[in-house]
Amino acid sequence: MFSSKIPSQLIGSAVLKNGKNFLFPISSAAINRTQVATLKATYGEKYPYAEPFPYKLKPYTTFHAYYDKALKRFNENSKIIVVEGNIAVGKSNFAKRLAAGFDMEYFGPLSDRAVFTNNDYKMDVRTLNDMLPESAKFYDLADFYKDPHPEKGTVGKLLINWYREKFFYYCEALKHLLNTGQGVVMATSVYSDAVYVNALRSVGWCTPEFVKYYRTLMNQSICELMKPHLTIYLDAPVDVIKERIQKRKIPSEVGARNLTEKYLKAIEDSYKNQFLPEFRYRLIIEELQWLKLEGEDKDDPRFEDWNRSDDDTLMEMRLFLENDIDKYHLFTMPQPWDCPEIMMKPDDQFVYDRLAEEHPVFKHRPGWSPELGHSVLFKF
Repeated sequence: MFSSKIPSQLIGSAVLKNGKNFLFPISSAAINRTQVATLKATYGEKYPYAEPFPYKLKPYTTFHAYYDKALKRFNENSKIIVVEGNIAVGKSNFAKRLAAGFDMEYFGPLSDRAVFTNNDYKMDVRTLNDMLPESAKFYDLADFYKDPHPEKGTVGKLLINWYREKFFYYCEALKHLLNTGQGVVMATSVYSDAVYVNALRSVGWCTPEFVKYYRTLMNQSICELMKPHLTIYLDAPVDVIKERIQKRKIPSEVGARNLTEKYLKAIEDSYKNQFLPEFRYRLIIEELQWLKLEGEDKDDPRFEDWNRSDDDTLMEMRLFLENDIDKYHLFTMPQPWDCPEIMMKPDDQFVYDRLAEEHPVFKHRPGWSPELGHSVLFKF
């Protein structure tokens, strides 16, 4: 079972309780510590990183692989740190402050819009819903929160879209680290995505068939990534979560019929009983400088993705991260016939396919659509 594998994927860990996001220790218990070459706090100052590879301006190719090596940029802060927790627990604020404390890059939470935006044309595909039949429409987070019949399992379509986007987002975090040497702090990641699937299954809003399909898809794709060095879990009671949801006044959340106490508690239970059962440390910014984030040797399973990485291995990962086609191939698994909640009706599929073939955004390569005013003269 997938959930039984989760603990082995948690490399380092820390737990913050009672909804507190402040940067001070919450436990007075003594901790035996030995200084190691690991994270170095800068407290808002800049870290002397090496000259980065300009991966945002040009792709990393096999040509660059011959002379541009990743290890030469690595330092004590070249780490991936993930901040986890329930909805509205304060992940973004904490992750942002943590990144500033170590001069690491902050990767904020994904928005619903990011999940449904075509990257080439920056087009929100949900604007096509008026032209699509019901089973072919794009189902987003707002739809789920107000859905009068969540038990139909339509949320499965959303979960697949979110998982794929989280996968690509985590790839961007790895690209940043491998091309710059600068560490990354993320407000949630692809590794905890199953928490929401488990929670929705426990309240009866997705089917066992969907969970099986999701886990197969996740297992065949997440194995291509390098695990985070450290996961920090922020904890808060459900009543505090509900209060914060109302205070932050996100339209889709305020008064949402499906953000129930039962569902929020199911998310908490999924974190604590399946994803975080081995969390025992209570460490934050001061303590992170003493937390060893390297293995004892090359065979230490906690950091095997990083300990066994030489320049050739990192070169292969950088090339994989640049190749979106290879990444998309990981998500081309056929949908199961026994999971109808995430499938379109045959007639609706025909309408969807026809729209995809004829709409100028999808009909041509970016910059090659005469219908959108693009000039195609003298292009090769």
